[in-house]
This record gives sequence, C-alpha cells and structure tokens, in this order.
Amino acid sequence: MALVAIGAYTLLTGASPTVVRAAIMGGLFVLATMAGRPTSALTSITLAAAIMTGWDPLVVQDVSFQLSFAAIIGLVYLSPALQARGADRLRSWGIDANDSGVAAFLLESTALTTGAVAATLPLIALNFGRISAVAPVSNLLVVPAFPLILGSSALTAIAGVIWEPFGQATAWLSWAALTYMVELARFFADLPLSSFDIAGFGPRHAAASYLALAALAWWLNRRRSAAPTALSPERTPTGGLRLRPAWMLAGGLALAAGLAWWVALDGNDGRLSVSVLDVGQGDAILIETPNGQHVLIDGGPSGRAVTEALGEALPFWERTLDLVVLTHPQQDHLAGLIDVLERYDVRQVLATPLAADTAAYREWQQAIRRQGVPYAEAQVGQWIDLGGGATLRVLAPDDEALSSRDPNDASLVLKLTMGEVSFLLTGDIEEDGEAALLRSEVDLGATVLKVPHHGGRTSSGDAFVRAVAPAVAVVSVGEENRFGHPSPAVLGRLDGALLLRTDLHGTVRLSTDGERLWVGLERN
Repeated sequence: MALVAIGAYTLLTGASPTVVRAAIMGGLFVLATMAGRPTSALTSITLAAAIMTGWDPLVVQDVSFQLSFAAIIGLVYLSPALQARGADRLRSWGIDANDSGVAAFLLESTALTTGAVAATLPLIALNFGRISAVAPVSNLLVVPAFPLILGSSALTAIAGVIWEPFGQATAWLSWAALTYMVELARFFADLPLSSFDIAGFGPRHAAASYLALAALAWWLNRRRSAAPTALSPERTPTGGLRLRPAWMLAGGLALAAGLAWWVALDGNDGRLSVSVLDVGQGDAILIETPNGQHVLIDGGPSGRAVTEALGEALPFWERTLDLVVLTHPQQDHLAGLIDVLERYDVRQVLATPLAADTAAYREWQQAIRRQGVPYAEAQVGQWIDLGGGATLRVLAPDDEALSSRDPNDASLVLKLTMGEVSFLLTGDIEEDGEAALLRSEVDLGATVLKVPHHGGRTSSGDAFVRAVAPAVAVVSVGEENRFGHPSPAVLGRLDGALLLRTDLHGTVRLSTDGERLWVGLERN
C-alpha cells in the first residue's frame, strides 16, 4: 500500500525531479523494511541519481534536481552531526535535548534547516546570483506548520473526493497553515537586506564551497556522539527506522491560525482590480469588481497555466466566475477556457460572433453545452454594469471586421471604466482592426492599454497609440517566444508609458478607486 501511495503521489504531482528523487528513496526504504534489510542513505541517494540520470541524462541540468539532491545530502551528512554537537553543548549547560521536549524540537529543527540551507546555498548562488540572509530563520519558523500542511491537505483531498462540501470545510484548515507559510515567506522577503547579490559567483566558486562543506561534514562527524537522536534514528528489529516523535509547538500553529484569519477578514477594499495573468504566450485577464464579481477575459494557451494563475489570484474558496469572455477563437486565448469551464462555476459566457473550425473551438462549444452555461454573442455598443461604478463596454468588432474572417481583427475590444481610470483591452487586433476603431470615432483614450497581439509588429500603430495615450502599457507575452514578441518598434512607440510585461514581471495586477491607480508585480 505504501508503494502504491508513493507512485500515485508522484503521478499526481507531475513527477518533477524533486518528487521522483523522494519517491525512489522512499520506495527503497519501504522495500528494505519489508525485506528486513538495513537502510542506507548513501545507497538510496546513489540509486535515485542513477535511475534518474539513466532515464534522462539531461536531468542533471534541472535546477530542482540539483537542489533536491544537495538538500537531502545536507540533511543526511550535516544535520545529524550538527544536532549531535548541539545536544552535547546543551548537555554541558544542563539541558537534555535528547527527549521529546521543546529543546529537542528546536535543536532538531535548527539542525534540519541549517543543514539543508548550507548544502543548497552554493547552488542557489550559482544559478540565481543571489543568496538569502533570512533563509535559516524563516525556514525554522515555518517548520511547525509542515505537519499540519501535509495532514490537512491529504484530508482535504480525500474529503473532497467523498463529498465536495466536506472537502471545502476541511480546506479551511490547510488554507490556514499554507497562508502562514506564504505570508511568512513574503514578510522575510520584504525585509531590508533579506538577500544579497553575489556577482561573479561561478562553477569554481561552487566547487570550492562544496569542498569546504565536505571538510566541515567530515570534521563534525569524526567526533559525533553515538547516541541516537531524532535525526540519527534507532533501528527496529526488522531493520526499519523508528523516528522519535517531536513535540509540536502549539504557539506556532496558533500564530498560523491567527494570521490566516486576519488575512481572511481583510475584505474587499472597494477597488476595481485588473490582473493580466502570466500564462505564457497568450492572454488571460482577471477583473475583480468593487462588488466582488469576477470576470475572466480569455484563458491563455493551456488549462494548467490559467488555473494555476487563477489559483494564485483568487482565494481557494472562490470557485465562481460571473462572466467569462472569449475575445477570439485562437488557441492562445481559447485553450485554457475549456479547463476553466470544468473547474469553475461559470455563470455567463460572452464571445465574439466569429466561429472557428478547429478541434479546440468545438470542444469549447461542447463544454458550454455540457455545463449548461448561458451563452451570448457580443455586439458593438453593448454595455455591462459591473457594479460599484465600474462598467464594461464593447467597442469592436464591427460587421466589416467580422466579414473579413480574420480572427485577430475580429477580436472583441473592450473598455473597462471606473471614474477617471479606464482600461482598453484589445485582444489581438492588428492594423486593420485599429484603423476600424479610429474610423468609428469612439473614445479610445485609456489609462491602461493591454497592448494588442502581444506587442506584435503589425499592431500598435502610431495613430492608434496616440489616440489611446496610455499611462501604463501591459504586454501579455511568453518568455523567449518564437514570434519575437514584443517588437522593438512597438516598444519604441510605447516609450511614453510605463511598460510592463508578463514575461519579465509575471502577473501584473492593477487596481483603482476611480481616481488613483496602483500597480503590483509578481516579479520586480
């Protein structure tokens, strides 16, 4: 049963290198226990590395693979020695750290975090050019939440399969612990001098650092106490491990619950928020109205990308989208919406009148019918009251654009307005679509422009950019995409605006009270 659970968990989580490494080592531990054989960390680590590199030699270039093996080596060869030395020092002060009390828990947690952080630090410096000054402390403070995160998440998954309302109820417990972990990380990341740039740190420096760590581990283990500890477990008669229990710090969990409820009670601030979601080479825009309604415009190129982005942008209990809009039926705007219909309670769909003879579009239509979602085709001049002073107006496409059968120029163009602040959401219109908008003499002026067609060179012409005159321009674009988006010429024409890009900044969140505009970036 344990082996089946390990395999199922590996598949469920996507079989990332970190999980595969843990699965192989965990599976070997189970087999050794069943066979009555002694367990060996070195054997487990070596076998995991051999299987993974034998299957895919290039996996060694994956940073998660490198960090995972470095962390487990630190936990095996540094942490027990640090804990034993710490126990000896505490014993000399009259403190017994080998029982299951607070001292033992703090010593074990400190040794665990220090060993893992020390072993991964050279790789982090090599791959990211930065090191954290707060990692040991932040990791130590998050330790009490881990058992609750694991247990409550498993409970939620099982309960949700049995009965969805039961799963939603138990999810509050895991949300509290997860919120504590996330907010703690954000708090420490925002501290002054929380991290430092390491300029010029190369492979030779990393190799030298690991030689120094190896020497330190040898020295610590040379005189290590032979007494069993929580990290140096006693053997059972069958050759398995009997991990000694560590006392859970109730204070840490109380802090997690208190922080989680504080976040939950921080309600709607009356602003209109527009999040240009980072979904790769495509578009997905989430609107959150002052009245708490949610509108999703397009779904990006994949269901996984958009659902993950929505999971980051919305609280876990929010499973309703009041309106889903499809600007035009191309893969990079449509594909993700199929999964959205399956995973969210969508109350209304608004789409361009232009259809497409593609498998994705047919699947989208079938999903709408299967879910019984009310469906409407947008018309120029259509006006939607979103509440709280926010309105959404359809500016395009007109009959001429629709008759051209060009899916880009037949994109829905929407203008979202609240007070003195407005957002022009342009889909993938190109030069002809922009010219049609200019001829219509509609007011195109906007505070924020969602740059048409991912910043492609056939969009964002001079006359169009002058008519919009945006203060902020957001380009929804994938990293290192094969189209060369955004075009340098387009970026030059937008030079007067604050330019934000999802490939550089991640999800871009803009919010307004109708007078002022706030900008938040996932990556700065």
